[in-house]
Amino acid sequence: MIKSDNSDFSFSGLKTSVLYTVKKMPELTDDLKAEIAAAFEDAAVETLVEKTRHAISKMSAKTLIVGGGVAANKLLRQKLTEAAKQENADIFISEISHSTDNALMIALAGAGRYQKFGANDSNDFKAEGGYRIDKIL
Repeated sequence: MIKSDNSDFSFSGLKTSVLYTVKKMPELTDDLKAEIAAAFEDAAVETLVEKTRHAISKMSAKTLIVGGGVAANKLLRQKLTEAAKQENADIFISEISHSTDNALMIALAGAGRYQKFGANDSNDFKAEGGYRIDKIL
């Protein structure tokens, strides 16, 4: 997917490949597990960095903001920082303590929404995955 001229990515093929490779192995030693994990991390980071680089270039972005649980990955932080610099974009990455789980971002968004709109006494609500945070806060 790295070579495709879009910002789409998926790790389902990578995960499936790892699964079938592991199932064929007669023994999984700790060293082998570490090698597989490192190879998976390298492939995932490379994909995320290249797709991010593509998006920065295509959108002529001047700023890259990185958050969520994935922002805790040290290799990804390093590679995205390097890529942003090469693309002449500023980068802001959430502190590690704020990057351990996406639930923190959801909780902060909920607290902000509560402060702006108050409590919703109704049990009539539905999940909306397409909400933009700037529109609900």
